[in-house]
Amino acid sequence: MTETTTATGTCIVTGAANGIGRALARRLAGAGYELLLVDIDGDGLESVAAELPGVPWTVRADLSGQRGVEQVCEAIGKIDKPAALINNAGMYRGNPLHTYDVPRIEGDYWVNVLAPMLLTQAYATPLVERQDSGCVVNLSSTAGEIGSSDAVYGSSKAAVIGLTKSQAMNYAPWVRVNCVSPGLVRGTAIEQRIPPYRHAEYARQEQLSTRLDADSVAEVIQFLISPASRNLTGKVLPVDNGAYPR
Repeated sequence: MTETTTATGTCIVTGAANGIGRALARRLAGAGYELLLVDIDGDGLESVAAELPGVPWTVRADLSGQRGVEQVCEAIGKIDKPAALINNAGMYRGNPLHTYDVPRIEGDYWVNVLAPMLLTQAYATPLVERQDSGCVVNLSSTAGEIGSSDAVYGSSKAAVIGLTKSQAMNYAPWVRVNCVSPGLVRGTAIEQRIPPYRHAEYARQEQLSTRLDADSVAEVIQFLISPASRNLTGKVLPVDNGAYPR
């Protein structure tokens, strides 16, 4: 007989107003979790909150700098029972490296690397101190494994993979840390910005014809925070229709 369990605790989802984050918020709310939803898009946060059961806690924060990250860390510290942290927020411009200046590079690295680093620290450290379990899912990208025409994005997403493996060692055995590496996710802001030749290349490499969309990725994230993945930590799960076997 299959035992059914009810999800409890609060899941923190960054980049929750659109795309993968929004699809994940719907899934986790439906599974019974309380939610702390984070995004710079205040209108988007209000919109997603309005379509969810219950009353999720929303925090409008800019993760491209220290103050916004500290704001979310403070919110995490107020959660009585944190169930999972999903570092989903990301910045992709689709521009070549010569178009960047240092402030823009720093801002994008704050969103893509420093925020996952510091939010995980705020989430996991108290759990380890009281020997309580938890889990973190970081969002990388196929671009972090094979490179990107946007060198800032590609290099930062490669850093997320290394960060995941290191965090898994830092917070074991209490907090599991894994990474999802999506390919070309249809219907998202990144798909709209990606150069046409890269779009065609991704599509050509895919071995499955199943539509890869935000809910496809959200489903894998939900698996990674569930008891079904209890033996996984420090892993990178490509969700890319079999593109770029590696």
